[in-house]
Amino acid sequence: ENKKTENLTIDEKIEKFQYYKNEYLKRVTILNNDSIDSIGDFSFCGCINLESVSIPKSIKLIGRYSFYECSK
Repeated sequence: ENKKTENLTIDEKIEKFQYYKNEYLKRVTILNNDSIDSIGDFSFCGCINLESVSIPKSIKLIGRYSFYECSK
């Protein structure tokens, strides 16, 4: 189930399909945390209202189609 939040701060691992087709998300901030080193496949795929994502240097891998269909 997608939570109805527009602003999201992430401080834990981002799994495959975790926010898939969440139509409410507008802004995402991923905290600089050594335990977060990747963004899973399709994590934000289909988040049609996503406008901005802050990705820290700790992220070494962005999975396949993580931001597919994020057109804003």
